[in-house]
Amino acid sequence: MEIKLDSTNLASYIKVFDNVIHPKTLENFTKVCNNHLIFQDAGVVALGQDGNTSDVVVKKTRDTKMCTLKNVNEKSVTNIHWANFFLATIKHNLNNYIDLNIWLEDYWFL
Repeated sequence: MEIKLDSTNLASYIKVFDNVIHPKTLENFTKVCNNHLIFQDAGVVALGQDGNTSDVVVKKTRDTKMCTLKNVNEKSVTNIHWANFFLATIKHNLNNYIDLNIWLEDYWFL
């Protein structure tokens, strides 16, 4: 199935949700980022000579740090908490987006 979107009216598919995360919550997360999370060089996906993809650090392309928040096989309860928080927040707002009924009914598959 091919989904065709009207690129001349792309703005109709974009919605901005204000105040998705409470400012105090963002402040708390910033403190956690600054004091507890371990950041590493962020990689880019590259295709190797063997045909497999891998995540490699290429500072010329992407000179930044990242921290992966996960809730499986994670020892840090803080990381688990924030991973679950962001997953729930994204799910909630995705549902709000879907409820706006801006999807084309012919391509409704969620």
